[in-house]
Amino acid sequence: SQAMTSALAAEGGPVAPLTVAPLTVAPQPVTDWLTLDGTVSAINQGTVAAQTSGRVSRMLVDVNDEVQAGQPLLEISGKEQFAAVTGAEARLARAQAQQVEAERQLARFQALIAKGVITRAQLDNAQATDRAARAEVNAADAALTQAREAYGYTRILAPYAGVVTKRLVELGETVAPGTPLLSGFSLDELRVEVELPQSA
Repeated sequence: SQAMTSALAAEGGPVAPLTVAPLTVAPQPVTDWLTLDGTVSAINQGTVAAQTSGRVSRMLVDVNDEVQAGQPLLEISGKEQFAAVTGAEARLARAQAQQVEAERQLARFQALIAKGVITRAQLDNAQATDRAARAEVNAADAALTQAREAYGYTRILAPYAGVVTKRLVELGETVAPGTPLLSGFSLDELRVEVELPQSA
């Protein structure tokens, strides 16, 4: 090596010593990808069913139709339900009229009891009649609310925005409470279902 250094020095002058840059080794995270097959499914999906009986009178949507929340989907003939609403309204009107008459009778008896014209038993009877009339009004009002709710069941509305996937009844079919009508799902919230290997 002395001879080589001398020869190089003779040719071109002094030679710089050989330097080596330091190498630093440090751990770094490396992404390890695992590819899996999965199935995309809707979180909100289901089937609407009839809540009253009747005949399907109108089909307003079909399979693959996009619907908005609250949009009418189909209608069930509601003649019986409408008749029930009309009857309940009449019963409520009659009960209200009887309540008004009972209130007037009670007011007259309360004025007469002070004058000693009627007995205490007659006043008690008038008070009981007034309470019964009020209870009859409350019962008739509840029956009307129930009849209106049943009539509302003849119009099937979309529970959420989504897509119709199945039509389970046809126009003109007779349905009963619990009969499946339409199926669908919402695209707003989805999930991916995958099978993860045990090794992972």
